[in-house]
Amino acid sequence: MLVFHLQAPMRRREHDSIFEDPPSQLGRIPGQCYDNLRHVKITKFRSTKLLVKLTCHILDSTPSLECLTLDITDGGPTCSEIDRCFVGKETFMEAPKALAAIQTYVEGKV
Repeated sequence: MLVFHLQAPMRRREHDSIFEDPPSQLGRIPGQCYDNLRHVKITKFRSTKLLVKLTCHILDSTPSLECLTLDITDGGPTCSEIDRCFVGKETFMEAPKALAAIQTYVEGKV
């Protein structure tokens, strides 16, 4: 079983958002088929054109995919010693945009 885990630590700039300048079509990235890839996890997922396009490419090119995880956090919330957990402000503010990008561009391909 082949697993691909991408941690996308790039900072989102407003002009990188898929919603700031929505493409008429995402287009297809030329390449091969990934027949053995079963699990894909992208942490720090954002609504950037690059990540949305990469996610769509993975879905289009991976017929054997069993599990796709798009995680907007760094892999989970940060917890303190007194059992209080939180996510950063940037992550909290990006969450609705990331969800909208997933619903608009990714969900229909799953």
